[in-house]
Amino acid sequence: MNTALNLDAPVSISTRMLKSDMFMSLHGQVMATVEETAAYLDGAGRAERLQRGEVGMAAYGNSAMALTTYLMQMASQVLMLRSIRDGQMSLENAQAEYRKMQTVNRTDLNLEAGDKLPSRLKELMETSVGLRKRLSGFFTQLVEPVFVTSPNSVHEQMSLLATAFGR
Repeated sequence: MNTALNLDAPVSISTRMLKSDMFMSLHGQVMATVEETAAYLDGAGRAERLQRGEVGMAAYGNSAMALTTYLMQMASQVLMLRSIRDGQMSLENAQAEYRKMQTVNRTDLNLEAGDKLPSRLKELMETSVGLRKRLSGFFTQLVEPVFVTSPNSVHEQMSLLATAFGR
């Protein structure tokens, strides 16, 4: 067995995913959406809420609160993934935390609020739902990791080179 390159050991796809540019892009998008939403709710969103009438104001308030909770849950998840990536949290701890998150106080967004909500709030909600779907792909790989064990042509060539050079 080649210990230097560890070519014979299965490789977790989730580990590679967390070290990818794709994950860092998702991390940035989640955090940017959190900031963008906070700025909207504290600024233009307040003015738009007041223009909605009593029923619209209630719908806005409920949706804004749900969106804030939803985004805080996503931020917590993406920060946990980054902690795994940076070696600050073990995969086992992350799996346990994720299972806990799935069963306790998970917030979902109601995108069916219709014309009671300002278009910008609906856009932020839709963006957040899309980001959570992408984020859930990373967690699916962590909770039920897929390992690549079948050799490919590169793997075979690397093994031959390692054998030839006695590594």
